[in-house]
Amino acid sequence: MTDIHEIAFWEDKTALILRSSSRTLPYIFFTSIRKKENGEWEKPSKKEGKVIKIDLKEIICLLEVLQQELEEWRGYHIYKQESTEIYSHWQDKSKTVFVFEIGDYEINLKFPDTKLLALLLDHILLEKIEYATSGSTESKILNDD
Repeated sequence: MTDIHEIAFWEDKTALILRSSSRTLPYIFFTSIRKKENGEWEKPSKKEGKVIKIDLKEIICLLEVLQQELEEWRGYHIYKQESTEIYSHWQDKSKTVFVFEIGDYEINLKFPDTKLLALLLDHILLEKIEYATSGSTESKILNDD
């Protein structure tokens, strides 16, 4: 078991980075970047790209689409006073390409990336349910005075 998870999914011109900085925090981050005209990738360290913060319920919604239980999921996100539309769906009925849109950034994932993303999100969700929602032992003790 680890406290931090980070993985990147790369396409020719776009990338999606999933980052969970601690299992005790009830959220994860997705960063979407793209290749610039000069061939260099945007750098999140220079505030380039798009970052969104996803909570436990939103992780569940993404998983439902990835596991083909929902056709699509659309959310509207505000993070650091910036509004972003999030949209996840399958490209067509064959469900071979998962499309994840974060604002005007779009990444298209295929197998095995879709499977890896689903497995990792499921793992992170279970960890966060156990560690980020448990609170302290002292706060759970009932006082029967």
